[in-house]
Amino acid sequence: MKHARRVVRGWGLTVTALGFLLLPAAPATASGIESSGFTIDFTSPHEAIGLARWSKPDRVQCQSEGLGWDGRAGSSYGASIEVTKPVVLGHPWWTATNAGIHVELVWKGPQVAKIHGHVYMRHSPDLANWSDWTTVPRFDAQGDRTRHIHAFNLSRPEPEAAAWHRLVRARTAGQPKLRLTRYAQVAAWAAKNRPGYLARVKPFFGYMQFRYEGSFPSRHYLQAIKIRVSQVIPGPVYPGRAEGEDGRAAHEMPWSHRAPGTLPPEATRHREGQSRAVVAAAVQSVIDAATPDGETFQHVSVVERTALGGNLQDLDLGGALPAENPFGTLGTQAWNDVRMRNRRSRLTPGGLPTQPLPSYVSPERASYVMDGGRPPGKEDPEATWARFHARQKKSLGLVWVTEPGIAADGSRAIVHVSVARSATVGSGRWVLLDHAAGAWRVLKTVPTGKR
Repeated sequence: MKHARRVVRGWGLTVTALGFLLLPAAPATASGIESSGFTIDFTSPHEAIGLARWSKPDRVQCQSEGLGWDGRAGSSYGASIEVTKPVVLGHPWWTATNAGIHVELVWKGPQVAKIHGHVYMRHSPDLANWSDWTTVPRFDAQGDRTRHIHAFNLSRPEPEAAAWHRLVRARTAGQPKLRLTRYAQVAAWAAKNRPGYLARVKPFFGYMQFRYEGSFPSRHYLQAIKIRVSQVIPGPVYPGRAEGEDGRAAHEMPWSHRAPGTLPPEATRHREGQSRAVVAAAVQSVIDAATPDGETFQHVSVVERTALGGNLQDLDLGGALPAENPFGTLGTQAWNDVRMRNRRSRLTPGGLPTQPLPSYVSPERASYVMDGGRPPGKEDPEATWARFHARQKKSLGLVWVTEPGIAADGSRAIVHVSVARSATVGSGRWVLLDHAAGAWRVLKTVPTGKR
């Protein structure tokens, strides 16, 4: 992922690199343009997974050439992409009320010009109260058909923006110590003392989120989404290189006010990326440990990432939620996270979730591998497993993993792993992992079931 944040100083009215005119919210004095954004590289699956999620993941997948699929020429899927990480605008000392938006989609394929799609954006002051989705118009690059460019200017209505600035000035008048945090301080005050104000008025842009909806023709690949949002900062409020509370230059301090219960913008990427890293380390430990009769396994076929007890195979191997942490006092925070994240679904009286969490590999595809398209129960289980191992060379078997629990400080994680080798061979275990030197390693395991 590539981040961008730059400031360009100018005078009076300013024209952005997009060719759009941005109007300062203050009288025409020395102003600056600040640009924020990042690039999602779909040729790097691990990077893309942490920044976006897309529909039809069993068909439209990240490959070395980008996000797409290989199929019959002329065929196409309709799919959507949600950019899970928002773009952050403004600072504790200033909030954005106008923005120049530029979204570029980089495609690869023989007929990129014929791909149709729409980019949408929404904004929020606090990550909880979001506007409706708005279409970002498309303006294609001259002479370059591989890039689809969507861009426009967006401003808050002048009466609402002006009222917001007046409120900040009134609440912080005579308090020079609040110069570097005054807008964040007033946003927190408004959330507490004027319930519904930020939700109803949304007087400024704190965060912007984007999504794409369109066609994915066969053998065409989306290689990257490049997002850049520019804002005008009037000269009189610009703090220069004054030092903020955290030691950074004040102009580098990003807007950070958010509603209670919301996660910081970087948490989405961190959470999903760490979850997948935890699962990968736990499953790899199972592969490394499973060498019966001297046989070496190269991989496993992960069927799905499920809630505890979300399927009968997992339940048979001990994947039910116990009352106590299987590791005692080790990983308490991670265990509490396990309990929370595996109770997202409505619970049955027996205490087991009734719906699975998102799959790694679709149950439909796993069923095809196992049953060859035949209705369940129409064939001997041993024959089904024999066909599976004939098709999945060097596979340990089918694996179910729970939604991992991760401690708030990211130091410990707990996950349950169930492995089915055949109809009569399988095992389940809780895995406790420790994060050190940038990697997850297994500290301890507790068996939960065996057949």
